[in-house]
Amino acid sequence: SFCRFCPSRVRCQSRPAVARASARVRPVAMHGRVKKDIVELPPEEKEKQRQQVRTARSLFGNLLEQRQACAYSQQTFDMTSKALQFHPEFPTLWGYRREILLSGKLADGNSKAVLQDEMKLLEKALRKSQKVYSIWFHRKWVVEKLFEICGAEVKEAKQVLDTELDLCGRLLEVDERNFHCWNHRAHVMGLMRRAAAKEEAAKEAAAKEEVGTVGAAEPPLA
Repeated sequence: SFCRFCPSRVRCQSRPAVARASARVRPVAMHGRVKKDIVELPPEEKEKQRQQVRTARSLFGNLLEQRQACAYSQQTFDMTSKALQFHPEFPTLWGYRREILLSGKLADGNSKAVLQDEMKLLEKALRKSQKVYSIWFHRKWVVEKLFEICGAEVKEAKQVLDTELDLCGRLLEVDERNFHCWNHRAHVMGLMRRAAAKEEAAKEAAAKEEVGTVGAAEPPLA
């Protein structure tokens, strides 16, 4: 056969070799990431997934109705936990959780403990989906709330922020191009600077108080 790629339209001897070479090249995705082979699931596994999707759709529909009715309770909070563990890429449910948390109607009155549990749920969500804006936005919101609760307890605030930096480090080792993670890390570093400023201000206040105490204790000059 004649080669349609050659200007001379003569029989080309190089085409079979080129075809063989291209056939040996593994398909790669963008940025040099190798594409994963698509695995065909057995029929029983497909049916199991279909059942999970049907259950999830019913749960999601129920939660959307509950949110529209402004139903803020421990029960609806637990329902959103179950739904987001199945499908964490649902921004409306993360927003619903924030509304429930701010309502103050949860059974556990210790908001710090609730927020720490929220961090655990978010970490599970990030293991499934590391590049979803709504997950990172909710994580940022929770971190800020914990930072506010710590208040003057700079040591506790730093522990929260150190945990975040460690998480970012682990995720960036998996994919250094994750700009969501880089943005979160930059925000955490900003909170670290605020914590350092608080610590420095507390030290200065303590030093002034100590000087004032020593001055008041000294006897007056004759």
